[in-house]
Amino acid sequence: RFREDALRILRAYRFAAQLSFDIDPATRAGAQICAPLLARISVERIAAELPTRTRLSVTLSLCIALGTAVLLW
Repeated sequence: RFREDALRILRAYRFAAQLSFDIDPATRAGAQICAPLLARISVERIAAELPTRTRLSVTLSLCIALGTAVLLW
């Protein structure tokens, strides 16, 4: 499903950060494979998906751990 809309990768990170749960290994693998598709997403859509400051650090930590943070900057 990440191929249909790569923004789902960030949504998965946001939900995991907001709800304090781990991302399923299969979902994590899919996110890593499809991460290059994030380059096609507009900055505005990405910014809208990132959480507020309170959970931003957790979300960014997940992005770093999954190897997708570099694609956001």
